[in-house]
Amino acid sequence: MVNREWQQVQGLRIKVVDPDDDYLGVDIQAANPRYDGSARIFAGLHELSAFANQIGGFPASIQDERVYEFGSRDRSIAGGYCKLHLRCVDRTGHAVIEIVIEDDELR
Repeated sequence: MVNREWQQVQGLRIKVVDPDDDYLGVDIQAANPRYDGSARIFAGLHELSAFANQIGGFPASIQDERVYEFGSRDRSIAGGYCKLHLRCVDRTGHAVIEIVIEDDELR
């Protein structure tokens, strides 16, 4: 019997959790059967639109690769960091997203 309360949701989730007049507080969560992680990112007000524009139409070809970074790895800047690298893994266009997540260690 599977305890559905503990069942992990797989995939990538980007959710605005703290809208402000100057920034967006965004939670980015990624999970697969072996790993899950999340980070709180402080994003610019138009950053989610820029991200959508960056990945729109992916993949346009089997050589298509897209990279988008949220936040900063600089420890002097508040918030976490997330890098999303979209690419095709074969000639039929099967795609993967490689994700790097770093949460703000002061949180």
